[in-house]
Amino acid sequence: MSSMVMSRQAAANVIALRERFPALPDAAGYLTSRPVRRGFFWDSFDSGIAAAVVGDPDTARDHFERVLREDALAPWMAAAQENRRELHAIAADRDAVTA
Repeated sequence: MSSMVMSRQAAANVIALRERFPALPDAAGYLTSRPVRRGFFWDSFDSGIAAAVVGDPDTARDHFERVLREDALAPWMAAAQENRRELHAIAADRDAVTA
């Protein structure tokens, strides 16, 4: 696939995503409503961040706790879990989370 075709496809994908999720709460609602799948580390990781950023600390903590329950099979997972511990502690402070 040529770079021109790829860039056009990427632009079309961005437009489609902006139409589907016109505001951050729309994207957060989608992410947090997905079924929980054990072993899908990034699902809960992303959902927790999205919930915290839109000011839903209870949902954020729930998703962060799911990340913490995963087995850290690699150093990057342990580092990500440490980051989630920190975000779990400040989930109610939206300004701190976004900073």
